[in-house]
Amino acid sequence: MSANQVEWNLRVSPGLDASLREFLRDEGKEPEAELAHFVEGAVSKLIFESTARKIRERNKDVPAEEIDALVDEALAWARTQMR
Repeated sequence: MSANQVEWNLRVSPGLDASLREFLRDEGKEPEAELAHFVEGAVSKLIFESTARKIRERNKDVPAEEIDALVDEALAWARTQMR
């Protein structure tokens, strides 16, 4: 384990464990080596989707044109920072 990682100890049902290990093997991956990567990816995806859902809800009354203008402004700023 690298210095910038933390260790989790998780308990899941035997059925979920078997299903996930079978899924990983079907994907051509070794469960022992890929289990942490799978969990990290799944958790990251859930957090991203939850954040996106909250942002969409928070901005549901903002006109699409205003959002587009803000995105364009942010992209223009980011491009100037990359040069």
